[in-house]
Amino acid sequence: MSAPPAPLPPTQDATSSAAAVDLAQRAMTAFARPTVDAETWLTELSPLLTPGARSAYVGTDPDEVPAHAVTGPGRAEDSPSAFLAYVVVPTDVGDYRLLLSREGGDAGWLVETITAPDGVR
Repeated sequence: MSAPPAPLPPTQDATSSAAAVDLAQRAMTAFARPTVDAETWLTELSPLLTPGARSAYVGTDPDEVPAHAVTGPGRAEDSPSAFLAYVVVPTDVGDYRLLLSREGGDAGWLVETITAPDGVR
């Protein structure tokens, strides 16, 4: 038996950055929906999250999420690694910062963390 091929190394380029921003905006739009029930909220948000993030959000009441709407386009921030992306997404309560990760060049981005603006809980 031969070992599976190693994943392709990711690149940091405009296409990768645009994909990260797109995923972050979709995740924040799914996250900031206080009017949906918890089961629907988690079911629709989960495919955009890493397994660890999915576990962290189990039991979340969407009505307790401070943000209720995305108010503008996301923007990528500098990242020290091609495996990570930081994206800021503006909402009605301020800018959320999302950390995204991927396993290799052919893997899609997934959200690791969604961090509320300073002073927002």
